[in-house]
Amino acid sequence: MQRHLVNRSQKASTLVFWTMRMESPAPMPLMSCPAQIEDPRRAGYAHRHDLQEILAIAVCAVLCDMNSFEDMAFWAEHKVAWLKRFLKLEGGIPSHDTFNRVFRILDPRAFEDAFRRWVGGIVRPWAAAPRGRWQDGARLGRRARRPITW
Repeated sequence: MQRHLVNRSQKASTLVFWTMRMESPAPMPLMSCPAQIEDPRRAGYAHRHDLQEILAIAVCAVLCDMNSFEDMAFWAEHKVAWLKRFLKLEGGIPSHDTFNRVFRILDPRAFEDAFRRWVGGIVRPWAAAPRGRWQDGARLGRRARRPITW
């Protein structure tokens, strides 16, 4: 018999209710992590777009399943009203060429470290599932199963 994290009588996930009861600190803002990345573009060269905004748009677009620089620019053009709620966008929406140039010269390790810090500020490893819960929904102590890890 397979156990699920869904209470079928209420048709709502018990995991959702569990996370609502959980007390956690305020999540780390997305813009705090790109601020720690050094801008790899040449000094003195005209920068139309802010690096932090380019990276924030890229992360949001990738989280919305955009897989190319063209997709990122297309997504941003269609979400400009939503993006302006959080970003200044003084230079407008970056083009796909801008995303390409920035990510081509960006230090991938620095970006990965900043992204991991941001995700770590949102999702705690212990918050993955209720205590004692495993990936297949079974409780601890029956057979050796792989625990939920990040």
